[in-house]
Amino acid sequence: LLKDFPSLSQKELKVCALLRLNIQSKDMAAIFNVQPTTIEIYRYRIRKKLGLNTEDNLYRTMSHY
Repeated sequence: LLKDFPSLSQKELKVCALLRLNIQSKDMAAIFNVQPTTIEIYRYRIRKKLGLNTEDNLYRTMSHY
């Protein structure tokens, strides 16, 4: 993933890994000790960096890595 999208931050890569494990945003927030809205912001930034539209499924995209 980092090879294809080098602009992803370390925290974004961790969120991607948890998405790959099918962890929900509220559970990610508990893991990172942040608010769930913070995870939604990370997800939004990941979608932008990956060039995904709102119709594209982020989890499905992560399952390819």
